[in-house]
Amino acid sequence: MSADTVGAVGQRRVGLDGAPNFRDLGGYRNGEGRVVRHGQVYRSDALTWLTDRDLGILRELGIGLVIDVRSAHEKHTQPSRWHAGSPPEVLSCDIDADLRAGTQPLISILRARPDREGARAMLRTTYAVMPAAFAGHLAGLFARLARSDCPPAVLHCTVGKDRTGFVAAMLLFALGMPREVVYEDYLHTARVARNPRLEETLGDIVRSQVGREPDAAMLDALFGVEAEYLDAALRRIDQEYGSVDRYLRVAGGLDDDTRAGLQARLLA
Repeated sequence: MSADTVGAVGQRRVGLDGAPNFRDLGGYRNGEGRVVRHGQVYRSDALTWLTDRDLGILRELGIGLVIDVRSAHEKHTQPSRWHAGSPPEVLSCDIDADLRAGTQPLISILRARPDREGARAMLRTTYAVMPAAFAGHLAGLFARLARSDCPPAVLHCTVGKDRTGFVAAMLLFALGMPREVVYEDYLHTARVARNPRLEETLGDIVRSQVGREPDAAMLDALFGVEAEYLDAALRRIDQEYGSVDRYLRVAGGLDDDTRAGLQARLLA
């Protein structure tokens, strides 16, 4: 990885109190030397607990599009907060492939082994089903981001690491980023402070869905990111499509015109 790319990592965090995982996708460099523009696409955890200070920062950033990849249940129980008078456009992708969405096959893994290793096994399974779960949503997402009138956007789920991490990875691949850059962005979440409100929420979910009090090791695993999780998603893509590029074309609807539009808008 180039020194330019490494140096940009520390500049990405925006510093929101209510969404500590909010950061800029800008600054990454692809193999052709083109760089993702800053201030165009952000990735984040839930926007539920934004403070007045946070809302002021988002107003200054000019964000006009929110790409929400949470389930309908999450959106209902944890609605996003926004500054009054100028609600953003919302592109909603209802994805249930996550523990926080109450997905029973995933919960059953944690019930069978309610510990750190059970949590890691559940996350590996989560990532393996994400390519199929997002297949019907990526085309609309790519098309909107490729339009010349697209405002600065934020992509988010609840914790901002799994569903958001997968979509951010696919977007970076669409922009021609090499795998080491995609993994750098994905693993950067491990260096971000956890939101205490989310810890409470996740603890409540484990208690209600799994039927036991989560210990610190389980919570650490549920909040964690490891290369093997993204490996599981990419391995499934390779098995079913042969390559990420073919997955993006066939399942993600990324034709040549859309890819060119994305790269024209988001790369310098």
